[in-house]
Amino acid sequence: MKLQLQLFATPKTGTLTKIYISEKEYPTEEELDLIMYTEEIPAIEDPAEATSYQTTDMDGEEQSKGSKKATTPAIPVLYKSEQHDGLKEKADSNKSFYFFIRYPQSTCADGEEPLVKSFSAQMDLTGDTITAGDIIKDTLTLYRNSSVRESHGLPTAPVGN
Repeated sequence: MKLQLQLFATPKTGTLTKIYISEKEYPTEEELDLIMYTEEIPAIEDPAEATSYQTTDMDGEEQSKGSKKATTPAIPVLYKSEQHDGLKEKADSNKSFYFFIRYPQSTCADGEEPLVKSFSAQMDLTGDTITAGDIIKDTLTLYRNSSVRESHGLPTAPVGN
């Protein structure tokens, strides 16, 4: 089911960074669904934890880069009920989807594509509040199940695929 998003009202809060969802890892612009408005997009991944070590011939403990722990970002989203229904249906399916976070065009030089972070995740959508102007505020929680990739513009399939 294609999530049809239409602009019904413009909330007073939002970011210029947009988050999209798709069933495809390498979508075209037409295959992306905009998750309408976000107040903020928290960190999608945390830095690697430190691994400490010490040997008998060392004066003190030292550290090296360890592994990254899984993160579960919770993103506040704002929209109308029709948009909520489509996203809730996807969340309730328990399927993994691809998410694309596109930075604002203003963050790159002329002629360059903005940075896009992409990853696969399952999601949960929980109700939050109804704001002034009858905009629904939900919390979109992402359970990331892939690494985060960065590209300038939408990611493209590797040659030969």
